[in-house]
Amino acid sequence: MRVGELVFVTGTTGFTADGGHADADDAYAQARQAIENVGRALAQLGVGFEQVVRTRMFVTDIARDWEAIGRAHAEAFRGSAVSDVDDRGPRADRAVDAGGDRGRRHRGLRGELSALSISAPPR
Repeated sequence: MRVGELVFVTGTTGFTADGGHADADDAYAQARQAIENVGRALAQLGVGFEQVVRTRMFVTDIARDWEAIGRAHAEAFRGSAVSDVDDRGPRADRAVDAGGDRGRRHRGLRGELSALSISAPPR
């Protein structure tokens, strides 16, 4: 959704185009799929990963999956405001333990990603 210069992408999971989801036993694969889904949504609104200024990752088992999900996140957002390889100040990403979310766990999902981007206003 675009509101002026802001672009919001929320509730993005590891679901694939055919309605399935990336390997239920592979948090990294699910995170990569969720990130690809975010990328497609951003691209539809003319925005790239480099314009993302904040992400939120809701992880169903943060102790088990944080490293794999964090690695996928770092690879995708390198050079953006949410990258830890940047001198622009504190990172603007956050991982949230969503262990109580039985709905996601029931569907075999390891997490969910939301992103906020800033872009030029639509013409």
